[in-house]
Amino acid sequence: MLFKDKYKIKVMTEDEIAKQLNNNYKVINQAIRRCDIKVIAHFGNVVSLSIHCDNVSPIVGYNNTKNLGCILQVLTDLFDKNEEDGFNINKLVDTPIRVIFDNENVFSGRCVAIGNFIQDQFVMVEDLLKL
Repeated sequence: MLFKDKYKIKVMTEDEIAKQLNNNYKVINQAIRRCDIKVIAHFGNVVSLSIHCDNVSPIVGYNNTKNLGCILQVLTDLFDKNEEDGFNINKLVDTPIRVIFDNENVFSGRCVAIGNFIQDQFVMVEDLLKL
């Protein structure tokens, strides 16, 4: 994958994340249902990215990204959505993904990683939002 080298973001396997979380984690299969990019004026025109799935939102909040373009490049590479003539963010909708929570109860845990549905490749959400 191109983004690993370009952005120095670590791609991890489920086993690596399990070790990091002391085997207290939960992986759930989801599909992206909505992606929102907002520029919020009353917070000083900060840019925010939100990704919503069927019953979880792995990335949500305001002013959570400093470089939206880099984050979108990583996500398109991770989910194999690259297109030669350009990419429309709406093409992320209905993309199957895997989400890892830091607790076996997803309602009391927080999303720590998102990954490719088929390949064992995940990126930590915290690393992604630091780009």
